[in-house]
Amino acid sequence: MTLVGLGIASLVVSWGLLKGKGWAPIITLMISIIAIIFAIISLLGSQDLIHIISVIIYGVIIYYMFTDKVKLFFGKVKE
Repeated sequence: MTLVGLGIASLVVSWGLLKGKGWAPIITLMISIIAIIFAIISLLGSQDLIHIISVIIYGVIIYYMFTDKVKLFFGKVKE
């Protein structure tokens, strides 16, 4: 049941990102930061290097969310 809830939440956030809703990048950043924290904790606990890929992917997402094109799309920067 938890996976269904996460799937629905992901669908809602994805829809918000596609439609340029102002709340969507904030939630995306929060989820990405939390995911990086959990990936680092998992990396330290298990020494499984697959978690490095998660850190890199979520790091790229965070970087991308702060680019000028994304800020302009969501109305955070004036032209």
